[in-house]
Amino acid sequence: MYKLFNTACSEVSTSTKGWRAIGQPIGEVCNLDFKERTKIGWQYNEKQNYAFKVVTTSPEKDNASETRDGSEKGKKIKREKRTVDEVLCEDPMAEEEISGLSDKEIVHLAIGERSKALKLQRLAREGSEAVVERIVQAVLPKVDRLIKDPLGNYLLQQLLPRSAKLLGALENIPVENLYSLSSHEFGSRVLQLLVQLSSKFHGIATSAVSSQLHIFTRDFSSVFFISSLLKCAPEDSHREFVPLALENDPSWLNNKYFKRVLATYLELASQSNLQRIFDLVLSYTDADTLLQDKYLSMIVLSFLHRNFNPVLETLKSVIISNPESFLCAKHTQYVLSQLSRTESSQLAALMEQLRSLPHNSWRIISSNAHMYTTLSTIFSHFN
Repeated sequence: MYKLFNTACSEVSTSTKGWRAIGQPIGEVCNLDFKERTKIGWQYNEKQNYAFKVVTTSPEKDNASETRDGSEKGKKIKREKRTVDEVLCEDPMAEEEISGLSDKEIVHLAIGERSKALKLQRLAREGSEAVVERIVQAVLPKVDRLIKDPLGNYLLQQLLPRSAKLLGALENIPVENLYSLSSHEFGSRVLQLLVQLSSKFHGIATSAVSSQLHIFTRDFSSVFFISSLLKCAPEDSHREFVPLALENDPSWLNNKYFKRVLATYLELASQSNLQRIFDLVLSYTDADTLLQDKYLSMIVLSFLHRNFNPVLETLKSVIISNPESFLCAKHTQYVLSQLSRTESSQLAALMEQLRSLPHNSWRIISSNAHMYTTLSTIFSHFN
């Protein structure tokens, strides 16, 4: 029963307050006082999320002295970090070990020591249908806890594609719980996968987000969840709530989270909707300031990646009419560098427009350190 909990001295446990004895059940170890635990040889570091190998050098080499009760002091502890691959390759978890554990012990493995949690995740991903069913049986009553756990959420992500039972349970999450989960760093990750796997949940979530968009645009975890909804939408009509929100209230462009959602929408929208959004953006924002704002710059970049010519022509007009505003904008260099990662015709067109600037513009540029640095970088790296 306790096979998985009787670990060797070369491991560190983060459960039962950081201590566990060799060959002893958890309950017996909890009754040991601090001195007894240290005699067993465990070293505990609460803040480090790594599996450690603990090595104690000999007293002779360390010139360790003795205390009055005869115990040694001055021993050096070396902790060697192990990578995830090393943890998984060393002593992999066998399916037989799971069958002998209670539900509570399996849940403890899922959210306890990181090295064991990783092995359990691998078993959930690569194990037999029988072992997947056993793990699901154990964790299903604790889904609310696991979905927000730093390790437990990854176990759910491994189980979801393999278990119709778990998928069915999660796709019926109450609508009133959606925001609390989508706004949670780990809960959002599970929901993003759920959107991909369940058309039923996708429909429920899209309806909830579209009717309460103001609630779901308060943090980036929720933004990533909405982005997953947009990317998995079966047709453009399921994304219509984004342009509708902007048409009804252009002040949405003051919300950085909405602008991040809009940038994702533009990657997927039809050409007619690209024009629709571009007109709305320009009706609310001056063309000269498009690259001053981080998230408006991401919107501009989405347009350019879609080869949407009106945005390119707008930027070229800004270069001609007000080159300083273009070159001094906070995010000009970011946009150009992102375009340079692909063979972008938009980048070539912008570079050609910059080369054609009149001489008086170049005199202004050379007198401005920021503009000069920006242009030097552009021409040295993006030609």
